[in-house]
Amino acid sequence: MLFRSDPIADGSGEIRRVAGDLEDLEATTHAIAREVEALPRLDGLANVAGIFDPISMGEANHPSFERHLRVNLTAPWLLADVLWGKLANGGRIVNAGSLAAGSPFPGSVAYTCSKAGLVGLPNVLHASGRKAGIEAHCINSGWVDTPLVPDDAKSRATTTLDPESAAAEIVRLLCGGGSPRGAVSYPMGAGGT
Repeated sequence: MLFRSDPIADGSGEIRRVAGDLEDLEATTHAIAREVEALPRLDGLANVAGIFDPISMGEANHPSFERHLRVNLTAPWLLADVLWGKLANGGRIVNAGSLAAGSPFPGSVAYTCSKAGLVGLPNVLHASGRKAGIEAHCINSGWVDTPLVPDDAKSRATTTLDPESAAAEIVRLLCGGGSPRGAVSYPMGAGGT
């Protein structure tokens, strides 16, 4: 989880990183709440963690499906909820989604379902945050060249996005940049299938 406090346009701000196990949401949210308790406000929250374990239809792997939902969808919602009051008056939330939400690939049933939910989450956060001055976005990228991408997917992908470009887009939004055509969720990069 990354969050930002104080404006950084003039170089005076600070980006803090809090490590936590998103499978243990209670402990992680408590750690984050303690970390930000003394801060008057937060300017941004980036939810960039995610998991992918191949699950195909007919496997009925309920524990893995639930794990995907907990890490890829429940954690971003819960972190936004816990930090909501600190993000008021101009805070931004950026979620790292996936083009797989609309373009699934073999073995991606749990991943695709969790990322499809993540596409809907910023719409709710954005609508709920209007009065509080909170803006939310979801960047749906194609394959980002990380260890999360399975080797067979890398061989099928026509292009991949480098992690630095994906991170730069997240930082741009956190620092006040606009999204294409004012969209809450939008695609970035290519790939997916």
